[in-house]
Amino acid sequence: MSATCARHWTGSATATRSWAAGAVFVQARRQFARARRMLDESDYSARVGHRLLVVTGELAEEAGWAAFDSGDQVSARAFYNEAHVLAGSSGETELQTHILTTMAMQANHLAWTTRRQGVAREARRLAELAAAVAEHEPSPRLRALVSIRLAVAYANDGEAAGFRGAVAQARRELDHGEHPADLPWTEFVTPGEVDAAEATGHLSLGAPGRSVEIHRNSLEDAALSPRNRLCAAGYLANALLQQGDVAEAIRTGLCVITGLAGGMTSARPLARLRAVRGAAERIGDVEFCSRFDAAAHGLAV
Repeated sequence: MSATCARHWTGSATATRSWAAGAVFVQARRQFARARRMLDESDYSARVGHRLLVVTGELAEEAGWAAFDSGDQVSARAFYNEAHVLAGSSGETELQTHILTTMAMQANHLAWTTRRQGVAREARRLAELAAAVAEHEPSPRLRALVSIRLAVAYANDGEAAGFRGAVAQARRELDHGEHPADLPWTEFVTPGEVDAAEATGHLSLGAPGRSVEIHRNSLEDAALSPRNRLCAAGYLANALLQQGDVAEAIRTGLCVITGLAGGMTSARPLARLRAVRGAAERIGDVEFCSRFDAAAHGLAV
């Protein structure tokens, strides 16, 4: 099992340590506060003011993402709301799309973890608004990202036809290949990312077998970041559990916990193992329960 974990899900120690969400959140929050003070209190020309507005919005989004990834959903929502206001004031459609897709991602995550229909509908509204804003954006990766967020939102809201259409659209966008308008922050939007969204959607729509199959394929994508690989593996463990394969779900969950032990502080992969933790307790798997609890203690999952 350890060799499989190392090959597919943990990534290198350097890669995982470089993505410590808690430390990133502290730094991003400080940078945002500094930019916000400059925006509110400094004297500048209209051109400099517009650029400062954009940068402050970007920093608010970064702080929100870091809070989201570390499990602080209240702070994440506050920063995303701040970023949304700043982006709207800037008139920059790329920034608005970035923030709306990130807000939709958080709402999709909360819809999954809370099973609240209202949150699923909010995710759908945010993703649809992102699609409207990005309608004329030339970047295929940006448009693919919007379709990915739409796909998961439709699935969480029980819209199977919309889900399938959004997945197909995301794949068509990536078929265009690289484009000069693609932004550096969209590099993570790969076919494996579409696979992960499709697998997640199938799980939400009650097809765990199909979810397992696609998640396993997505984990073969070498372009997946270590963080996204662990998130996908967490969903795979959940799909295996829903499929009835408790033993394999626990084995996969242990791979996720092993990956987190390499230094990554993201709370999201572990949050997706809560149901697996419950199954492990029911069958008396002390090792999984103790390792999960030890990891969760540090992440406050």
